[in-house]
Amino acid sequence: MEFIDQNDKYHFYENYYQLGIPGTPQIIDVPVEVQSDEVTLKWTMPSSNEVDITQYTVYIRNVTSNDTVGDWRKLEVIYDVSIHAYVVTLKKGQKYDLVVTATNKCGESLKDQHYIKRIRVLGGSTKSTANQDQIVVRCDKELEILHAVYLSVIILLVIIILVISVIHWRIRRGPGVLRQEKREF
Repeated sequence: MEFIDQNDKYHFYENYYQLGIPGTPQIIDVPVEVQSDEVTLKWTMPSSNEVDITQYTVYIRNVTSNDTVGDWRKLEVIYDVSIHAYVVTLKKGQKYDLVVTATNKCGESLKDQHYIKRIRVLGGSTKSTANQDQIVVRCDKELEILHAVYLSVIILLVIIILVISVIHWRIRRGPGVLRQEKREF
């Protein structure tokens, strides 16, 4: 966002914070260069401006070798606001900008330049094992598909078991029991 002068910028931020939109979370402990193709983003809880934060959103954009930036892409929306970490999978030899925003009922925080972290991935495909004791959201598309397949199989098995149970129950009751029940009415 560009401002005409400092006074213009001051009035914008003054109005912005009075509206109750949360501050931008600050990403912490992220190096400028990494060897691993995974990095754990951790952030601090921003000012909520007196309105409860309802979600965090993690964004990424590519950065070219001449520092031209692409468009922001939403990586993940985290509705459990007690989580302040997210594992991002990156490609070796690439440079990225990452930012986390907070949202409350008044809106989403800004992708403020001061809170954007630039990371360059140097190394190969080694998985990070740091921060194993911390709750982290991991969003791998293959893992999501695998979970959907498992859930589908479980639902199918429950349906099969129910059908077999009903058939078994009907066989045990026998056909004569049904005719007797109909005559009693």
